[in-house]
Amino acid sequence: MSEEETDYEGDLNSLPDDSNVVKPYLLELRQRAQKDIIEPYDSFNWSDSFLIKFLRARDFDVEQSLKEPIGWFCQVLAGGPHLFAPGCLS
Repeated sequence: MSEEETDYEGDLNSLPDDSNVVKPYLLELRQRAQKDIIEPYDSFNWSDSFLIKFLRARDFDVEQSLKEPIGWFCQVLAGGPHLFAPGCLS
């Protein structure tokens, strides 16, 4: 992300999901997760609002969003997709 995109000094978690400040974080997360995480689970709903939940959980730290919550979620999903009701996390 460019310096300009990360210049926002307020609380990112207080911004709406469709904020122009949030969009670059979402784009970076989606692009970085696309090959290793999303494609193997492409039947799951990887909506913007779903991915933003992972960003918010790690204060918009894309690297931590990839390593911790999304990685954990995919491990659980791989081990038991039957545990999740359709749409429960979207």
